[in-house]
Amino acid sequence: MKNYIMIAAATMCAALAQAETSVVIESASSSSGFKQLTVPPSAHYGQPGFGRKVTANHATSNDPLRVLIDGKLDEDFGPIFGNGVNDGAYKMDLGSVRPVTAITSWSHNQAGRRGAQKLTIYGSAATTNPGWDLSAYTELAKVDTGAPDATFTAASLRDSDGASLGHFRWIVWAVSPSAAGENTAYQEFSVATEPTAEERAFAAIKRPNIVFLLTDDQRWDTLGCYGRTDVRTPNIDQLAAQGVAFDNAFYAVAICMPSRATMFTGRYFSDHRSGFTYPYNRTIPREEFDDSYPARLKGVGYRTGFVGKFGIRLEGSNRSATDYFDYFVSGNNPIVPKDDPGLKHIYRKDRPANERTLKKGDAMIRFLETQPEGQPFCLSISFDAVKNDRDSDMYPPHVALFEGQEMWVPDNWVEGKSERLPKLLDHCRGTYLHVARTSTPEEYQRRARRFAVQGYTVDKQVERLVNKLEEMGVMDNTIIIYTSDNGRFHGSQGLFDKAILYEESMKEPLIVFDGRASANGQRGTRVDAMVSSADVAPTILSLAGLKVPSRMKGVDLSGLLDGTQDMSVWRDSVLMENFFIQEIHSAGVKKHPDIPGLNDEIIAGNRSYRTQGVRTERFKYFKYHEHTPVIEELYDLEADPYEQNNLINNPEFASVLADLRERTDELMSAATK
Repeated sequence: MKNYIMIAAATMCAALAQAETSVVIESASSSSGFKQLTVPPSAHYGQPGFGRKVTANHATSNDPLRVLIDGKLDEDFGPIFGNGVNDGAYKMDLGSVRPVTAITSWSHNQAGRRGAQKLTIYGSAATTNPGWDLSAYTELAKVDTGAPDATFTAASLRDSDGASLGHFRWIVWAVSPSAAGENTAYQEFSVATEPTAEERAFAAIKRPNIVFLLTDDQRWDTLGCYGRTDVRTPNIDQLAAQGVAFDNAFYAVAICMPSRATMFTGRYFSDHRSGFTYPYNRTIPREEFDDSYPARLKGVGYRTGFVGKFGIRLEGSNRSATDYFDYFVSGNNPIVPKDDPGLKHIYRKDRPANERTLKKGDAMIRFLETQPEGQPFCLSISFDAVKNDRDSDMYPPHVALFEGQEMWVPDNWVEGKSERLPKLLDHCRGTYLHVARTSTPEEYQRRARRFAVQGYTVDKQVERLVNKLEEMGVMDNTIIIYTSDNGRFHGSQGLFDKAILYEESMKEPLIVFDGRASANGQRGTRVDAMVSSADVAPTILSLAGLKVPSRMKGVDLSGLLDGTQDMSVWRDSVLMENFFIQEIHSAGVKKHPDIPGLNDEIIAGNRSYRTQGVRTERFKYFKYHEHTPVIEELYDLEADPYEQNNLINNPEFASVLADLRERTDELMSAATK
């Protein structure tokens, strides 16, 4: 390794005239070998004063621009300008005019092609984007890293006494072609700025760790803490006993992809429009996912992890997801870190499929084992359970626990095909799946036991989590959130899976355990306020001490958690939606040539069961709004908790109906503002 200083050759601008500026150049044999110019762990995205967005004046190939500030010098190839580009430049937006103390770049000499670089650094204090005319910028320094034989090289412009180089918002690296003629660039950029008073105050606060546990298709009343006695969920029940259990939590949408997108982003389905079927099958752009809870937390220094079923359509797919997570396991594929021996052992090929939940538990523990001391973390675990009930989904030692168990049967379970449902729902897959899977007492019992088995296997992972957090000594500064992505009918209403706006599909199990409150003696609260799954993301950010971005439409639940919420201004209803159509989904799988045309045909033929509705503490109203005439349902859940008596034509409830129709339209409008 060699370390030397080269004074910038350029004449310094007026902003730098009083500063003793220099360019520090350092080389290293490994990405962790820099002693003076160490690679920062990640960029700070999205927070006030932490904007770090990079653009380029020419198209780049290979990895995305974000690689330039992701802290992974030796893992990525880098965004590279093509041959023949002689004026390639990269620009970083700091978000506001700020005092800059250092401007640093790191490069990785891959295959002997991308080592030494020549570049010119520019700055601008303009409040709006100056564009790419470099005459509008102040030239700060010219840099030649030299040392072409170095594996890793860094160069940093800074004041020798650590003072400010000046006040800038925009920093530009203009890159000269390499000796081989390929116009490339450094593979890590960083701009150090003096913290504002707000940032100092933020840094002084001890951030809680956050663990977000999400199951798949777990109905709210399949947990002991919600009243079931034929299941085994003692560890989840203990979280509820020591935390806060919500008794009126509801999904904004109850089918996996859009529900997960809602929980990541705090936005309603009609807003993010990211689901399975046209025209609600939009891919979430990176710029929008920058406002998700993992992106925001990573941006302020949290170590972020994800394990399990990612389940959303994100621009760039799993490759893009790694920009937001320091530890990312998608399904059975460990992606980041790519060479972790512990993860490789967990997901070895000889491990049976029936350990799918245990694998996620193992990866959860591995994340905690590798957690740096003193850094806050946010770990999201997305279990496949309790969805599916094949032998390959059942962990054998737990199957035996429920053999012969007589499972509870709700009063609205239907034997055979339901004759009460609107005929429109004959087009819904829940109808024919019920006939095939849960329409006889024997089939109902068999599958109910299998869902209970999987629920118990998840519960054992919760036990492992709690034990590990206690072993680490961080339990009293950790928040655990437990919920599912949607409910499941399992024969109730004569339906099988989810999506339709009856209670079994829409009511959400939601438990929040805050170790800080438990340590202070606050235990075992039940809350009956109306809450939505859209509230998960803003609540996570608020609990971490972050502002909730305006893009999020859900609300912060932290006042309900600590008992400080003024209930006179709390909402009295929540929005619920379903835009999934099985016929379109099946046609897409079969590569139908005209999905938009098919969608129009389905609506014209009255086969669409897209739904909008509202739930209050007492009533539920929803409408199949694409049917002609519109089909509506209204239930008094106080008198009719199983939703068997549709009051839509009952004159005694005419004023209630009028109010809920209006409220549905208002909430739909607010969701998409």
